[in-house]
Amino acid sequence: MSLKRDSAGKPLVVNSQSKAPQEEAQASATDDAIDKQLLERFVQGDRAAFNQLVTRHKERIYSFIYFQIGQKQADAEDLTQDVFIELYKQAENYRGESKFTTYLFAISRNLMLNYFRSHKRRFSDQTDSISQEQLEPGNAQQLSKQLVSDECPLEQTINDNMQKKVASAIDQLKPEERQLLLLTDREGFSYEQIGQILSIKVGTVRSRLNAARNRLLDFLKS
Repeated sequence: MSLKRDSAGKPLVVNSQSKAPQEEAQASATDDAIDKQLLERFVQGDRAAFNQLVTRHKERIYSFIYFQIGQKQADAEDLTQDVFIELYKQAENYRGESKFTTYLFAISRNLMLNYFRSHKRRFSDQTDSISQEQLEPGNAQQLSKQLVSDECPLEQTINDNMQKKVASAIDQLKPEERQLLLLTDREGFSYEQIGQILSIKVGTVRSRLNAARNRLLDFLKS
């Protein structure tokens, strides 16, 4: 998958051809090995290697931050730059025990926590409604995946009214709840990886994710 932005700065998602699970795992392992090699080269003094890391991951980090902070383009660009500045400073601290992307998203998470501490959230009004069947408690996981996944990004949901409804509902979630939904349903991290990114236990990831999905449904119902 590659991520690009339109003229308004919104991330555009281009899905690559689907692969079998084994092929995806092999590709992920290869990508992680490349990332680790590039970071090691940078630590040893190769600045070009760092530039390659930025090129490989900047759009993905931008997309994650953009939706996390309420689709604010300028702030998302600034925070994305800050993430790689922090990576530049912390490169020697990476020990390779986790995937490189897990480490990078942990940096992103910490910077966004600082962002939310210093910015007041503004929420837009909710209008219209989603079908009652979709709002049944048993559909919480399926609906949240549909709303925030790459396969059905917010800007492509059924119609403009639903888009406003969904964006408003996600915007009203607590920052940590929004992070969980995006890390799980958009970025595809495992519970174990999310636990490493957020510094919490796997069981806590599961319980908080379930609560976040149910709160999303509650906002959509209101």
